[in-house]
Amino acid sequence: VKDECYIDNAYRGLRLVDDQPTKTDAELKLLMKACWNKYQLSGDITHLIEAVRAAPFFGERELASEIARLLNSLKPVV
Repeated sequence: VKDECYIDNAYRGLRLVDDQPTKTDAELKLLMKACWNKYQLSGDITHLIEAVRAAPFFGERELASEIARLLNSLKPVV
C-alpha cells in the first residue's frame, strides 16, 4: 500500500482500509498510539492518514476514505 508507513516491527504486515484484516481492539489501540506518537514526533500527516484508514468508524468505510483523502490532499508534493 503506497501510503503505508509502518515502522515498528509490531505493525509490519498489517494492511490498510479495504484489504485489511479485522484487528482486535488491543491491536487497534497499539496502532493508534503508534500513529499518534509518530505524528507528534514528526509532524508528518501520513501517520494520521494511516490511523484514519485503520480506524473502524463503526463500519462507515466511506467516512474513513473521505477523511484520509482530505488529509492526503494536505500533504506537500515532494
